[in-house]
Amino acid sequence: MFRAFVCRVLGTKKLLPVLGILCLVVVVFDFIMLTRVKEFYLSRTYRKIETASHTFSTADGVNNRTQMTQITQFADDFNRTNSFKTLPETENNYANLSKYTSKGSNNASTFENFNQNYYKTVTALPVTSVEPGRPESCTDCFKHEFSLTIDNEEVCKIRPGNTKQEITILILIFTSHARRGQRDAIRQTWLTHAKNNTANIRYVFLLGISNQTNLNQAVLEENKLHADLIQENFTDSYLNLTYKTMMGFKWALTHCAHAKFVLKTDDDMYVNIPVLINLTRTNAEHLQTAVGGSCFVLDQQPIRDKYSKWYASYTSYPQELYPGFCSGTGYITSIAVVKHVFDISKNVPFFHLEDIYVSLCLKQLGYHLLPLYGFHNHRVRIDFCHYKSAFVVTSHELSPDLLRSVWTGTCKPYNLQMRIMGFVVAMTFFIILCLCSMVQ
Repeated sequence: MFRAFVCRVLGTKKLLPVLGILCLVVVVFDFIMLTRVKEFYLSRTYRKIETASHTFSTADGVNNRTQMTQITQFADDFNRTNSFKTLPETENNYANLSKYTSKGSNNASTFENFNQNYYKTVTALPVTSVEPGRPESCTDCFKHEFSLTIDNEEVCKIRPGNTKQEITILILIFTSHARRGQRDAIRQTWLTHAKNNTANIRYVFLLGISNQTNLNQAVLEENKLHADLIQENFTDSYLNLTYKTMMGFKWALTHCAHAKFVLKTDDDMYVNIPVLINLTRTNAEHLQTAVGGSCFVLDQQPIRDKYSKWYASYTSYPQELYPGFCSGTGYITSIAVVKHVFDISKNVPFFHLEDIYVSLCLKQLGYHLLPLYGFHNHRVRIDFCHYKSAFVVTSHELSPDLLRSVWTGTCKPYNLQMRIMGFVVAMTFFIILCLCSMVQ
């Protein structure tokens, strides 16, 4: 009777096993894919990379070249993308040094021009000749003599009646005047963990001076509303990011020295604060002598292409290799390392690429890098579950709208029991259909 009913509805007996097979294939494929993504990828691979990151932070790991190579391979496989693109060459992509360097910055490197690239890639050929230029060390040659024009000393103060509160992480966010929309998006999303700078997470946005009066005035008005901006009187430009880093470090040591850790990041980043806090707990000891993040552990070649955003002339950097470094899109360290880097920086000549400069200071100190799983210097594929898990601690190049979408998106939890039940039901349906087609 059942077979006759189904045949009448579907109109043919041959369609029964076909439907059964399609049903089985779809469910089995779904089951396998979800199991691979959620079970295998989140467990074995995660533990493998975490173990590698922690192993590197030991003294033996620092000196073991083979181990360093393995860790870098893990990072290349899972934390980075090899895609590379160059924006069209326009007048806006080029700049003259005199327009971007501040007065008194005699250490600034000479650049002919640069454009916007998506991913930092090593394209330079081995150095065959070295011109006289920037020395590796000096004596009191890099002074930080700029003055604060906007200061918010209250950011890191412990509120009355809450004397036991600790500041776990101070977040230094690089921004520029015209990016108000990006700052607002961050304030409305992952910076809500700071609870308007009253929680154990505190933050400030770092700025220089714009050459446009209206933008400087807009920043002053914004600061009246949010009281979370820090500004010094150097010209705000890409070539002066090292000044901005030193400004942030100096401000942290002056007004937030009781913070345990410091995160440096950019205003186009997503930061998973809960996972970041957990990472500081599990790596607290290592971060007393290391900087952690999306790190290039092995030495890198400077980019000698004059049209690159990351161009370094032989005069500005005559050495053949950079030391390893952590991407400036997001790196974390302890307040102790911040102090030591700031103190040693006066004897490390200025270099315009701030993440390289910090690494040069670490080299002088004998400190090391700590690759941390979840730090990405590119935009991770949008998956709400990933962005709310240990998969993603930082993700780069998120527009304000995309950032809000990720923040408000709902992660549909994976239920293995329901998937198994669906598989069993599909198998049962498949067997019934096959039996019906064989019954005469």
